Amino acid sequence: MQDEDAWAQWFADYQRFILHYARLATAEQVELFCIGTELTTAAVERQAEWRRLIAQVRAHYPGSLVYAANWFEEYEHIAFWDALDYIGINAFFPLSAASNPSLEELRQKAAAVAEKIALVYQRSGKPVIFTEVGFKSVRGTSVRPWKWTRQHDVVDLEAQARCYRVIFETFWSRPWFYGMYWWKWYSDLQRGGARHTGFTPRHKPAEQILTEWYQKPAPAP
Repeated sequence: MQDEDAWAQWFADYQRFILHYARLATAEQVELFCIGTELTTAAVERQAEWRRLIAQVRAHYPGSLVYAANWFEEYEHIAFWDALDYIGINAFFPLSAASNPSLEELRQKAAAVAEKIALVYQRSGKPVIFTEVGFKSVRGTSVRPWKWTRQHDVVDLEAQARCYRVIFETFWSRPWFYGMYWWKWYSDLQRGGARHTGFTPRHKPAEQILTEWYQKPAPAP
């Protein structure tokens, strides 16, 4: 925004938009409502406006609230986590510098990420949800997980599966971690399979990792 008037107009418009969906969420008895996604400048620089907005949402919606922050230069700088019920992170953290890392390298990098997130939890006292996390089934998927597939990407189903396994191993039992939403399972059930390079785990080894871990008893929060 160019000036304070523009910011005021943006938040007024956004409030109308988000309260519409908050009322729908109430009517449909939605369990968890996300009030925004990766609005980095607004979220980091306009704390007072977000606190007012959260209060307005709570006046219309009785359930739990989360905000989905980008993993890069956003989630660590948000000052209103204490006003929500969960810290939400779109967690496309790089897990390696090499295109074919060992499982141990992936584990070490994921553990370092977990320690950084734990510091934000300790400051706010709010549990963490990965509002998005995912990996493509391509060679080097752990280097830039946020990147969409490109023409020259090479299919590597095991690279995706290893990253899924490491995320579960690293975060599943941490007492401040409350779950994750995997990016991305399409409503088009034809997507996926051994030749598919995209994010979906459908009909790939990563789907078996999901099955294996979600059959385990949920850890006590």
